[in-house]
Amino acid sequence: MNTSNNRPFFTGAPGPLAVPVSPYPPPGSPSTVIEVRPAGYMGLGVFATQNILKGTRIIDEPPVFTFHSHLCEDDEYGGGISGYASDDSDESMLDEGVSMRNDNDQENFTDQGQEEMDNDEDMNDDDEENDDEEEEDAYKGSPLPATVFRFCDELLLQGLLDGKLSAMEDLSYSQAMYENERIRELIRRFFHERVYPSQPNCSPLSSEELESKVQQFARLYAIRMRCQYSPHTTEHPGSPEGIYALQARINHSCMPNAWHDLNGATGRMTVHAVRDIRAGEQIFVAYGEYLRRTIAERNAELLQMDEIQGCMCAMCLNPYTDELQAQVYRLFWGAFYFLYPDARDVLTETMDVRAAADAAEALRMAQAAVEVLKNPLMDAETKVLADTYRMCCFLCQKLQQPGQAMVYAGLETSLQLIIRGVDNPNFQEADARFRDLQRL
Repeated sequence: MNTSNNRPFFTGAPGPLAVPVSPYPPPGSPSTVIEVRPAGYMGLGVFATQNILKGTRIIDEPPVFTFHSHLCEDDEYGGGISGYASDDSDESMLDEGVSMRNDNDQENFTDQGQEEMDNDEDMNDDDEENDDEEEEDAYKGSPLPATVFRFCDELLLQGLLDGKLSAMEDLSYSQAMYENERIRELIRRFFHERVYPSQPNCSPLSSEELESKVQQFARLYAIRMRCQYSPHTTEHPGSPEGIYALQARINHSCMPNAWHDLNGATGRMTVHAVRDIRAGEQIFVAYGEYLRRTIAERNAELLQMDEIQGCMCAMCLNPYTDELQAQVYRLFWGAFYFLYPDARDVLTETMDVRAAADAAEALRMAQAAVEVLKNPLMDAETKVLADTYRMCCFLCQKLQQPGQAMVYAGLETSLQLIIRGVDNPNFQEADARFRDLQRL
């Protein structure tokens, strides 16, 4: 994704929009309500070409490239990517419709990217004069060689040489990753060992042609590190990471006007407006988890993973929002840990959390979290709010309050429709729960 420092700030509620847009364009049809154009110092961005109503599906696109990082565990260099495999212990919570912690869509890839970068920095500290045998030993157990080799394999298998990945080649990328000599060296070895294995240490390519290929592959690897979307492993277990050319153009805001999500039924990326957007406004989504985290935590991750020098949205410019985030954190997890006490991991907690003592207190905590999330300074009509509505529903059922449970199920269903669409399994699951409660 493009780096982004400037964020939209809505100073008041917009008036009625003159041009209604159908919320559900046919899957696969090109979007006619947006365009990609320069966005100042943010590089390129995605802008509305006409007024877009809340709930409109803005983008519905297949990936231009997919990558199964967990398969690197089986590659000849071993190592694999830590933090990718899903935990069977999550299944019961997933079945009940409540996602576990780290429920942002990209955080698993953030961990993966950091592992590769940390490993690479460690390698750069090695003595450059090590002989080939020592260098090979240094790679053993590392995730980087297996990942780079499999990535190069996939580039060829998915049609790089046929020009099928051209939509990926002009996306933004990490300059540091592109210039990293260790990665370039691994790409050279890929050509020697897998593309031209019958001619050790040489190839039909001239040295200039080989270096041109190395630069091309290194840039695509850097694009992958910047733009790849990783589905949440509990919601989409086994789904590949993907690069979605149009979605990757959308810049970041901690107060986004759109929500992006993988549709598990179609394997396509969808982006929906979560508020009314006027013609000419830029479309924004949130990179990673932005709720229940402080300004400093959000900006540290943006700098580390996306080279964004601080977010300038209204939420980040108002220090009071840190207190709101802390309230949401303690209230949400306090209710969650009452429902799922076995899910607690104190080592991952960034703030002290007291689990609710009983269902009545848990419901009060979840209801209070809803109110904070709907505060105009947060304006968070996204997945976290949908999860909180769902918790309220479950808690009302525990308290034998079927009418209130149905109300919260309806609120979740309406929000899932807005952020994900009628063909998304998350919406369909919520809608089925609402209909079941209606029949009681």
